[in-house]
Amino acid sequence: MNFTISRHAVGTQPELIMSLFNLQFHEKNKEAFFDKFYNFKKAILVENLYTNENVASSAFIDFFNSVESEFDKIEYSSKSYYWLLQLDKLNYIYHLHLDYKLEPEDRDDICDEILEFWEESEFGDLFFEKKPEKNNEISTASRALVPMLENQIISIYFLHLVNSYSDKTNPLIYIPVQEFGENGLTLYVGLNNACIEIPLALQSNSVLNITSVESNSIKLLDDQETEHLVNSKSMEK
Repeated sequence: MNFTISRHAVGTQPELIMSLFNLQFHEKNKEAFFDKFYNFKKAILVENLYTNENVASSAFIDFFNSVESEFDKIEYSSKSYYWLLQLDKLNYIYHLHLDYKLEPEDRDDICDEILEFWEESEFGDLFFEKKPEKNNEISTASRALVPMLENQIISIYFLHLVNSYSDKTNPLIYIPVQEFGENGLTLYVGLNNACIEIPLALQSNSVLNITSVESNSIKLLDDQETEHLVNSKSMEK
């Protein structure tokens, strides 16, 4: 059985924020957390649902292949739970794109679901600025945005779950996560929530390029491709 939880299972943003910091909620969800991951793994690696139909990007498939064997080492936390919810969202939009391709008679209904998905997403403004109306426009706009969701999932993994990364030629593309208390001024990195203050020159950027992640520091890349090393506040004191 494939991992096909509806986006409505995630709940509204206030509900999500409350659940992330609710200990009783997490005690109930630990076992399900790992079950959900392995169902997603089955769809990606075993059944090749998304690879065969070119729904998932090759970059994300490569990423998932590389981390799949390490997943047992991931500590369960509010952040790893949030990361899994992003996999849930990705799985859902993958399925909609797959259905759009394989079930042309249902495209009107599928496009309604795609519109609703992006309307509730943090990427909604980017989707609707192109004002897609026809089915093919909706499908094209949606597929163009999926790499951003894939990149966010990859970035959360390295920035928060394993807290390690180094590649200046292929920086992480990261949007601060409101549910983690982050914004354009501050990041809270890793499972220990190391406080990173974003340099003034980069505070206007809605998307951050991160070339290096260590336990208490990150390197950010500016528009001139200059790296900025930023230590956590606790290290600077």
